[in-house]
Amino acid sequence: MMLHDEGGAALLAALVDQARLQGANLATLRALVETASEAGAARALHRVGLGDAGAGGDVRELRDLLDAWRGARRTAWRTVVRWTMTGLIRGIALEHAFGAIEPLELEGGIHGVAHFSSRCSSAGRRPEFELQAEPREQR
Repeated sequence: MMLHDEGGAALLAALVDQARLQGANLATLRALVETASEAGAARALHRVGLGDAGAGGDVRELRDLLDAWRGARRTAWRTVVRWTMTGLIRGIALEHAFGAIEPLELEGGIHGVAHFSSRCSSAGRRPEFELQAEPREQR
């Protein structure tokens, strides 16, 4: 008999009432129910591998491991967000400092790699850039 829901609890109460009406002592019935409950709980713990004396320590260790995993995952996400934001801010700063950089496409639809060579024509002026394109290796 499984008494794991409200219907089961009601059935147990009805059985206890029936036994009491038939002359059973209430204290004896309560002791019987408590002993049966403990035996059932011990059997259930044994079935899932937690029936030995070290099970409490094992469960605490697993909880600690799970807490550490959650902390590491949270730190990893924060790091990813921090790196992403840093990259975006640096990109915005570079675009602001040197102007927009657009992809380079050569004649015939061949994409190229842009090389920037910085030349300062005079002190205090923004650097000028020269684009030199090389065809990409075809795959």
